[in-house]
Amino acid sequence: GGGGGGGGPECDRALDDISLPGINYYNVYANCYHQRGPTSALLGIEPEHVRQRLLRAVGAVGGGGGGQVPCINSDKGRQWLNTAAVKAALHVRDDITWTICSNRLDYTKTERSMAVIYKSLLARGKRVLVYSGDVDLSVPFTGTSTFVFDTLMGGEAPTDGDRPWREWYADDADGTQVAGFATVWGNLTFTTIRGSGHMVPQRDENMGKPSAALAFFSRFLAGQPLKQR
Repeated sequence: GGGGGGGGPECDRALDDISLPGINYYNVYANCYHQRGPTSALLGIEPEHVRQRLLRAVGAVGGGGGGQVPCINSDKGRQWLNTAAVKAALHVRDDITWTICSNRLDYTKTERSMAVIYKSLLARGKRVLVYSGDVDLSVPFTGTSTFVFDTLMGGEAPTDGDRPWREWYADDADGTQVAGFATVWGNLTFTTIRGSGHMVPQRDENMGKPSAALAFFSRFLAGQPLKQR
């Protein structure tokens, strides 16, 4: 989506309702990975009031950057990205330590919403694809669809036929499957990824859908429609 800041008492109550211990916010149907030590990561990708609730919900300990994101096992990624060979290949200084979702990034926000960026790209004739895993609670597809349908398109009717949310297909190990549901307005496509959590391309059946990710990204780069069946 493209918002920012607190949402007021009504939003706070709604967040309290979904702040359940042990729920994996990156795939509500996946198991929650239980950390093997203190968790000190802040989620850096959520507004502060959301971040604090997510941390409390899974029993995380507040603190600085680093540690673990609740319910996610990032140990192997942390170890790999901090090896000398990987740092050298990525031209990263030796004295920098990689941590997942660090809250120590130093930058200044210039826009409260990404809507202005999307609208600028579309106005210049650029093709835009917005995608969202449909079992992701961190950035739910319901919020992304509201952003696209209402904020970006202002209720404008789709241009791709008689109905929005049309299914599209991709091949995986079990054959051709429904991979998601897409809506198109000219150069803008919004699609859900069926059964995927937050990290859609991740090669983990409990988190992402790599076959669907490869299919929609390849078709987008080739200028082909997602709906090929």
